[in-house]
Amino acid sequence: MVLNKKFLTVFLISVFLIVSSITFIPKDLFAQEEGEEELISLPEDLTIDVSFNEVVNYGIIGASFEFGLDVTYTGNDPKTFEFIADIPDGWEYEVTPGFGDKEITKIKLKPDELENLKFTLRPLVPQDEGEYDVNLSIASIEEGDDLEGSVDLLAIVKPSGDLKLSSKNGRVNTEISKTRDNEFILLIENIGTGPVEEIEISVVDQPEGWLIEYENKIRIIDVGEVIELKAKIMPDQRTIAGDYDIRFLAQSDESSAFVDIRTTVKVPLVWQITGIAIIVIVIAGIAVLFERLGRR
Repeated sequence: MVLNKKFLTVFLISVFLIVSSITFIPKDLFAQEEGEEELISLPEDLTIDVSFNEVVNYGIIGASFEFGLDVTYTGNDPKTFEFIADIPDGWEYEVTPGFGDKEITKIKLKPDELENLKFTLRPLVPQDEGEYDVNLSIASIEEGDDLEGSVDLLAIVKPSGDLKLSSKNGRVNTEISKTRDNEFILLIENIGTGPVEEIEISVVDQPEGWLIEYENKIRIIDVGEVIELKAKIMPDQRTIAGDYDIRFLAQSDESSAFVDIRTTVKVPLVWQITGIAIIVIVIAGIAVLFERLGRR
């Protein structure tokens, strides 16, 4: 009887210890194992970074603006997005791949893959100087999905010079002689909206052996200003009579212009007279020869 009581006591104590140990097992031990079997849902996000030409872009009147964009989508599954741009009146835009020129209106983005895009803003008409705000949004087209990213861009149209190069008499041809220095007057005009500075003048095409002297640098030309440029043209003495082309170039950091001048080299008068005299003598000699042969 005493043995049974001892056995019962030991049994009860063992049961109590087992139950107590189970009570103190961490509750998240099995929860962690169960969680490993479930798919982890990542928070969705769309980021847009400007990769080149900065958020603020400068341009001259009539020029287009280009912005490079880096787009990254974070999520679980690929999604298709559309482009929505808020632009000022008188402008148009297009979105193209960063390394292509075909316009796209939608794009499919894969999770965590960087996509390069190019946003181009073009004026439909010449725009006034000033700042033009642009907002580009990239929004999911999935039904019920409001995921969207946007970026603010700024296009600044600044004054710009525009050079025009022509001749004083309006003609693009001239006659010169080998026996003297021949003067030709060019006109350099600024028809733009801002001054042009540090203009370099050069001759980029001329006959071999010719010497052309001119002022090769102009510091500044204001809007609407016209400057005369005198050029002395001295052909090589071995140049034969005929037509030759000379190209003058005016160039600055902002603008450039050129004009081609057709130059005709005349035969000197003394050589003309000499040539005529030779022809007359030859004809006279032939006539005398025929006359003598006729008598025989």
